[in-house]
Amino acid sequence: MDEALTLLGDLADRLLGDVEDRAAAARLAVVAQSAGTDGVAALLSLARLIGEAAEVEAMTVALASATADEVLTRVALFVVACFAAVRADYPTRQDAVAARIYIAATADALYPLAAPAGPDAVDFVVRLAGSVVTGLSALATSRAPLVRVEINMSAPSALMAWQMYADPARGAEIVRRNRVATPMLMPAAFEAPAT
Repeated sequence: MDEALTLLGDLADRLLGDVEDRAAAARLAVVAQSAGTDGVAALLSLARLIGEAAEVEAMTVALASATADEVLTRVALFVVACFAAVRADYPTRQDAVAARIYIAATADALYPLAAPAGPDAVDFVVRLAGSVVTGLSALATSRAPLVRVEINMSAPSALMAWQMYADPARGAEIVRRNRVATPMLMPAAFEAPAT
């Protein structure tokens, strides 16, 4: 429990910007120090709060931190990742599918670790992962696909966004997605949402 509280406390400090969220996190951390089901419930509520309040990067930050041996720590970090994944905005179908695959793979690795903690722990992970995977699958169907755009020369991102979407402001989105150093010189081939 101490390991889980330490990791969640670090995540809360890094990811929670709202004063009310920080106060709620502090209250939950105090309750989480108690033994029994009340402490576990508070710990998982703290994980949920962090996941709901943080950006999608919380998902990868939380799971990258999940090298701990303690099952409760891994489950708590998985809760953070799930709530962050559901809250995230996915501009393309492939983005939502990648998040779904990431959550499903993480859950698959967590099932055998949670098994010694009992059927309730496994059932919790199964239900949470199932809800998130189902939600991300439904979301993916409503998103535009990612397409590969090929042109014969480098062009500014604003021009490409104008030609593709009639909106030059979406050039910043293309630059971010392709990790281009300068928006004035897009590569001759890049990825962009279809619409």
